[in-house]
Amino acid sequence: MLPDREPTLRGEGLVLRRHTHDDAALVRAAGTDAYITSVTTVPPAPATDAEVVAYIARQHSRLPSGQGVQLVIEDEVSGQAVGQIGLMVKDAHRAAIGYWVAPQFRRRGYAGRAVRVLSAWALGLPGLHRLEASIELWNVDSWGAVESAGFIREGVAANWELVAGEPKDMVIYAKVPDGHKGHEAQARQYQTGVPLTEWNAEDREGRNLLQLWAVGGENDALLRLARGEELSDADLLHLAWQNTLFVETGYRPPVIFTPGGTRVDPVAQEILLGRFGPSGTRVPGRD
Repeated sequence: MLPDREPTLRGEGLVLRRHTHDDAALVRAAGTDAYITSVTTVPPAPATDAEVVAYIARQHSRLPSGQGVQLVIEDEVSGQAVGQIGLMVKDAHRAAIGYWVAPQFRRRGYAGRAVRVLSAWALGLPGLHRLEASIELWNVDSWGAVESAGFIREGVAANWELVAGEPKDMVIYAKVPDGHKGHEAQARQYQTGVPLTEWNAEDREGRNLLQLWAVGGENDALLRLARGEELSDADLLHLAWQNTLFVETGYRPPVIFTPGGTRVDPVAQEILLGRFGPSGTRVPGRD
């Protein structure tokens, strides 16, 4: 899967390259961010020269050891090193992508651009069939970075990673060579019996329902439900899917699949019809 040496990648106004000892200032800047030091081996500030040199040496060791590839994110125009991005091998066909941007260079689009450049290169590696990213629930900016590169949100994994020694829930994103088309087609055909090739791609309502079923939805509805917060229309639909209920396009009565066939689920029907009305229209005063 991995190349013989670290690549130099160019695109989106960036250069992704091998670390050098001139990147010591970047490592020291990253060490001022407590979150970066909690999820990476960047030495916390104030770092000694020996700690910085050891960190750079660790990045050089990732490829020879088969762990992955770690590259500096450099602004192509200014030549300024602004962050780091890497590919971490998970198994023979799967790798994870991770990145950080030093505090003084954030909110300039560096992360999203770097993810787009690295993921495009990575999916061309022989034998690599899946790229992943796991991101904490609060880190909306990082969600945007991977989504801009075509990663699809697959759901939330409980206690997926340790952060500063504490288990944390993570939003799981993935990107595959065919853009999840096989997964999407399977989900749509299961939902309607119609193959994706025969489905109108402009059917936005149907696509939204498909996304809720296939990739986990856009909202953390379960968290809002647990907190007693107001639930949106999308939340209700997402909760229906999470409970293995089937909701047809147009908010028709949901059904549940059983070995003996399908049947209307009375609890879900009461909730959804109470919200949307028997014809699928929204009930005045409840929106």
